Amino acid sequence: MPVVMTKRDEELLETLTLKVHLFTLLQAATAWWGTGPQAIRNARERLGKLSTAGLVERSQVNLFPMLSLNTPEVSWTPGGSMPQFGPIAYRFQKRWDAAMRLETVYIATRKAANQFGGFGGKFKHRTQLTHDVHVTEIYLRLNERDIGPGIIVTTDEAV
Repeated sequence: MPVVMTKRDEELLETLTLKVHLFTLLQAATAWWGTGPQAIRNARERLGKLSTAGLVERSQVNLFPMLSLNTPEVSWTPGGSMPQFGPIAYRFQKRWDAAMRLETVYIATRKAANQFGGFGGKFKHRTQLTHDVHVTEIYLRLNERDIGPGIIVTTDEAV
């Protein structure tokens, strides 16, 4: 049965097909529905309808927990001294001190990609899912606007 698309649905699907590879249920809920248990229920219900319509695919995957993304791990500017990459690489490898856990994630389908442009379908690199979820988190944070908590506004600005 066809789903009646809302502006929120369109923004969500454009984000999945054109900007990021996937997002977790919590990321989608926070970005488009706000915070709290009701937001998660609303997100799960709507994403379920988009899944039934063949526009998103829901999967359970193992991910490392989200890292704090409040500050850059490394900062460098042209002309400045080069960072010491050995210790940085070691720190990056050791930062996953917690076990992986099962998370619900959503990707766009080929049908969504055909409708909105961009990409959709299967996971390209299952070993990079934790990385992809962190990239999504950074994208969502950079696109937040001060119009209300947890509400994403898409713009034409480059990110």
